[in-house]
Amino acid sequence: MNFRFGFTLVEILVAIGLLAVIGTSTSVLLMTSLRGARKATAIAMVKNEAEFAQSAMGQMVRYAKSITSCSATKLDIVRLNGDDVSYQLTGGVIASSSSKLSEAINLTSDRVAVSGCTGTMFSCSGNVVNVCFTANAAKGIDVTDTAGSGGIKFDSSITLRNAAN
Repeated sequence: MNFRFGFTLVEILVAIGLLAVIGTSTSVLLMTSLRGARKATAIAMVKNEAEFAQSAMGQMVRYAKSITSCSATKLDIVRLNGDDVSYQLTGGVIASSSSKLSEAINLTSDRVAVSGCTGTMFSCSGNVVNVCFTANAAKGIDVTDTAGSGGIKFDSSITLRNAAN
């Protein structure tokens, strides 16, 4: 009797082909999930920083005494206690400065790139301030699939409550 142990060349080639297909599909699946996780983290970071800036500006403007100046990228207000506060979009960062502070405080970090909606972040009409900006990850991580083109849009209209006082 003549018994042969082992695999034929065809069996080995089929096994290698199956392993290659399984390995490739596993790699693609892993890379897709890692990319999705990185994108979700970037979107959460952008939303968190932009919502903080929007909330900080909204609260301060809402309880301001008056608006002293309003341009496309800068808003100056006077608080009830008489302090001057300024918000400005410069170099992709929203900054706040006050007459009591020696230097401006950035409300967004350099991880987030901010731009005004169609070039205008602030627009004022009487005692109403419209704040509109888009935020995107500054390090090149694309957040546009969830947010639409140009990043995540933040748009709010704030009415001064203490303007008559």
